Amino acid sequence: MKHKSTKEESFDSIYESYAVDVYHACLYLTSDESLAEEMTQQAFVNFYESKEEVKPECVRAYLIRAARNLIFNYYRHAKYETLEEKDGDETTKREPATASLEEDYIRDFCKELEAELSADILADLKEHHDGWYQIMHMMFYEEKSHDTIAAELGITKEILYSRLHRAKLWIRKKYETRFQNIRELT
Repeated sequence: MKHKSTKEESFDSIYESYAVDVYHACLYLTSDESLAEEMTQQAFVNFYESKEEVKPECVRAYLIRAARNLIFNYYRHAKYETLEEKDGDETTKREPATASLEEDYIRDFCKELEAELSADILADLKEHHDGWYQIMHMMFYEEKSHDTIAAELGITKEILYSRLHRAKLWIRKKYETRFQNIRELT
């Protein structure tokens, strides 16, 4: 599927495509529906103001990253109600633990994106390069050794290494941007 440039794609269609994902990310991080709505709206405002600079394949990652940063800034600058615990003569003050919740969400979200990317790569390999698909599937899903794969395919290990190398180069060339988008979230 060929992406339209961010300039060509209407803001409304971008909003329709990603608003639910951004809202759910915000809701997960905040556990507050009105705050999640506010942060989602602000993330889209920020995107609208700088959409000329955002690559089409990076829009979703940009929006979620923007929302995440808005939430972090909100919590950083918000006035927390301090919780007090009386422990004998000492009074301990603590703030709500938001960092671990945020980190858990980002980690889970990235795992989901990585699984989608992996599925897309395998589907693309199967459609365009069946030999590479067989090798990758046998290595990473069936967890077979190089010797076993070469024997089952009736090729030498050198040919296997050559095909594996070319497959990795092709994957890197075609999917590096998506991979980097995922890495930017962490």
